[in-house]
Amino acid sequence: MKTITVNEIIEFKRKSERSKQTFALKVKLGTDESKLPIKGYYWSSSTSAINKSFKSNNLLPVKDKKEQLRRLYQTEDNLRKKNTYEKNIKVLDTFEDLDHEKWRPTPNLIFKKMSNKNLLVLNIKELDVKVAPSHIYTYDFDEKEYIGAIWFIAKKTGFKKIELGMFADTLYNYLNKYYSREYLINPQYCIAVDLVNGADVNYQELKDGEIPRSLNSTLAELMKMVH
Repeated sequence: MKTITVNEIIEFKRKSERSKQTFALKVKLGTDESKLPIKGYYWSSSTSAINKSFKSNNLLPVKDKKEQLRRLYQTEDNLRKKNTYEKNIKVLDTFEDLDHEKWRPTPNLIFKKMSNKNLLVLNIKELDVKVAPSHIYTYDFDEKEYIGAIWFIAKKTGFKKIELGMFADTLYNYLNKYYSREYLINPQYCIAVDLVNGADVNYQELKDGEIPRSLNSTLAELMKMVH
């Protein structure tokens, strides 16, 4: 079967009944994605700066990237490229206005090494789901060692809170599977951030019922159609 992303799970949930059946068939048939060509990432300019900013706990990478993109925008004649620059600038503006401190349990975090190899696959409800956190970090509190993670996500249409909760839910599953034997997990610092709308959801909100959990039920619906 095809390995799917959280974004695709959300798209499945949004589809009509007929479109869901078509999507389920594609999942069932599967695709060897390793043989597909790698496409350029629309949000790479803004997200790379945001990742650097969070890691350094400094807004300078975001400010520098905005200035660079503004210069490119002003000199670019291609409308498609100008639109890409403009959208990335807006994402950086949104990030700059957010409260970053609430995402950090302490100013001094120890970051785990991240690379493409860290793009893992989790099996949830018999389906393989890709997980690609932006940062995984550890920190000490009350003489105990904790692990947390944050996932910055950008999509033109943005996400509803219940949809963003699917990312936080998947992220918690990721930490629980690979790190829970070595570290404690604080659900409050298992966070998904929508860089377009400026919203964020942490796993604690799902546990408390403040945000409905829809990941497992959506995957169960998809799996039923796949069978």
